[in-house]
Amino acid sequence: MWKKIGLTIMLLVAMTAVSFAADDLASAFKEGKISGNIRSYYFTRDFDKKTADTEDFAIGGVLNAQTAPLKGFSVSVGFKTSQGASWNDDDMGVHGLFAKDSKGDHENYTALNQYYLQFEGFDTKVKFGAQNITTPWLNAHDIRLTPNTYRALSIVNKSIPKVELYAYYVDEIMTRTSTEFQSMSESISSKITDEKPVIIGGIVWKAPGALKIQFWDYYTQDVHNMAYMRADYSYKLNKDYTLLAGLRLFNQDDVGDALAGEIDTYMAGGSLGVKAYGARLDLLYAKVGDDSLVIQWGHNKVIAQQVYGSDKADQDSYGAKLFYDFGQIGLKGLSSYVYYATYDTPDSGKNASQDFDEIDLDLQYKFDKSLKGLSLRLRHAIVQKAQGGEDLTDSRVYLQYVF
Repeated sequence: MWKKIGLTIMLLVAMTAVSFAADDLASAFKEGKISGNIRSYYFTRDFDKKTADTEDFAIGGVLNAQTAPLKGFSVSVGFKTSQGASWNDDDMGVHGLFAKDSKGDHENYTALNQYYLQFEGFDTKVKFGAQNITTPWLNAHDIRLTPNTYRALSIVNKSIPKVELYAYYVDEIMTRTSTEFQSMSESISSKITDEKPVIIGGIVWKAPGALKIQFWDYYTQDVHNMAYMRADYSYKLNKDYTLLAGLRLFNQDDVGDALAGEIDTYMAGGSLGVKAYGARLDLLYAKVGDDSLVIQWGHNKVIAQQVYGSDKADQDSYGAKLFYDFGQIGLKGLSSYVYYATYDTPDSGKNASQDFDEIDLDLQYKFDKSLKGLSLRLRHAIVQKAQGGEDLTDSRVYLQYVF
């Protein structure tokens, strides 16, 4: 299918070039832009019992080139890479910054992961081809060296004041460390042989005041349907203090032939917070239904920490996150947070599992002036399992230049 789509894109590009050559096609390339990031990451995870430790040190990132719009049309091409496998100890497990070879050892990867034709006009943006997608439960999930990308048709319309409308037909995915696209249904389960695209619809409404409400639905024929609602509200008490509140509701059910198995679950929860003098404190709670959430393409969980989050069956999660921007005391570009959560599941029954706590420590510095775009981030997570479970620590160093 996508060979035909690729030929279609090439044909459309050729037609565009011919149709608008009189309007200076050369300037579309001359005035185009190059963007991307260069990243060097170090990730390590240490377990205190039998599980093998993991460690990755990699350099790579993404590079994208896009023409300037010509009569509303533009073309974009991009690639991703992760290098440095030979620097790593194959006695240590792979942490996610590399692909895995046939032995399960660190393996470099490079791939053309983005190529699409875009039209922008009439308050609408249309993309066709391999692209990044940003929705709550299907997105780049850019938490490693390179992101997920998707072969899709996407339409975003902003013709209604304070309302954004989204529609997607998503056929295939290239996951973070993969070099090939696979069908969306296969990414859910390798047992699904029929290609089942994901159809997405979304609406985001910036309501009067400081209220933002969004509704999304994700439908995969004969697999599952996911419905999501989120509302966020802020209220400024005075020039120094702002109150914040959020609500999230997520429902997931199997549909049709239920090719990925029976699914009937939900996630519900929210947050209350206050922001003042460069600090922000949020209190969070989440409840999950009788089945664990089936997550393949990114997520928008109420509690999402460095290692774990609110997604296990019959789980109650409680969290608190304290953020501080040191720019308030003259240290511009420096910020930090402490994020604690406790996860409670049943002690008996089909959903019985170990309770555990996680605390995350995060420190980030964004350089300025001649080094603008460069950032350094240090993260450390401590996970403590109850009932004699296996504790772990997870440490990460991010050095990134965005251009």
